[in-house]
Amino acid sequence: MNWTARTASQKAEAIRGLLEQHGLSFSQAAKQLGTTRLAVAGVAHRHGIEARGGKPIARPAAAAAAPALTDAWRALPGTDPRPVEQHRGDAECRWPIGTSTPFRFCCAPVQPGKVYRPAHAELGLRPAPPIKFNGKRKQ
Repeated sequence: MNWTARTASQKAEAIRGLLEQHGLSFSQAAKQLGTTRLAVAGVAHRHGIEARGGKPIARPAAAAAAPALTDAWRALPGTDPRPVEQHRGDAECRWPIGTSTPFRFCCAPVQPGKVYRPAHAELGLRPAPPIKFNGKRKQ
């Protein structure tokens, strides 16, 4: 039967059978029903149907682990990171440290007219990529 010709309860029962009993994903069920993945997900959500029978979806170990805090967001040796309220002005590095509150700056000494210390400037201030030009101008 055509997806649009079905009633809401018919759609829900068809999705329930494919998801809970056969263990199909939203995409696989949508392909069998002749509709989109989001249509299947919406009907399942509105009718309280759990995807794959409520079983957790297996994920690769690398994706399951939380990303580690990179060195860019750690304080460099010899610095004294302080909350923003204690930042002393233009003579200190404004590189953000950490990802939690209170928000902190690196606060290492910088050269006059610079915002970051050289180590942080290399991370944050990269040159723009070259613009490709195919030889034709817009009219």
